[in-house]
Amino acid sequence: MLGLPGLLKISAADFIVRTAYQMGKTPLLPLFAASLGANATFLGLIVSVSTLTGMLLKPLFGFLSDRWGRWIWLLTGTLLFTVIPFLYPFIETPQELLILRLIHGLPPRFTVLSPWPG
Repeated sequence: MLGLPGLLKISAADFIVRTAYQMGKTPLLPLFAASLGANATFLGLIVSVSTLTGMLLKPLFGFLSDRWGRWIWLLTGTLLFTVIPFLYPFIETPQELLILRLIHGLPPRFTVLSPWPG
């Protein structure tokens, strides 16, 4: 068990990572989607698809995490969450952006369920 100091360190690290992620995504994603030609409705779908992915798939990944262990999901989620942002420069259409956002919405679902490997 990590105790209170460990919990505070993990919480602080999570806060920093999530804040940095949101600071980069929130102002830039709509501008990027608009530059690709996305209309307002499609832009809303692009922004929200990551959250939708989480709502629908968290229970499944929770079950798989319990069954196969948390380490595999923590490592897979971290790896994908690190690599996927490098694919954004290759996006050319709003539809491609939607698909990438859908895929990019998966890794955080893995890691949220695995804060303490073991």
